[in-house]
Amino acid sequence: MFRRIVDGVAGYRSIWWQQPFWSTATANRLPVFIVQGFTDDLFPLPEAKRMMLALRWRDPAYPVAAYFGDLGHPRASNKSGEVDYVLELIKTWLAYHVKGEGTAPPAIVY
Repeated sequence: MFRRIVDGVAGYRSIWWQQPFWSTATANRLPVFIVQGFTDDLFPLPEAKRMMLALRWRDPAYPVAAYFGDLGHPRASNKSGEVDYVLELIKTWLAYHVKGEGTAPPAIVY
């Protein structure tokens, strides 16, 4: 019983349990922009880094970028300047990868 609760609540929500994604990740190359806070107690930074590294391991040219900073869930300061900066990065990323506008943004860690 406990195992079913854990799987239903936690297991299947994690990207690591999404086998269709991982079995087609390299072929489909779904662009991923990860935004992660240094102080996030709910989703720790190492998990975001692990996802980025896993995608790059599958394909070194995988379109994945990340921003690691002081924003997110409680304890993060969420300063307006930083939030605005990250939102501009995301808008540029989406404009290129979703709308096909502009030049390809770099797949780097900010």
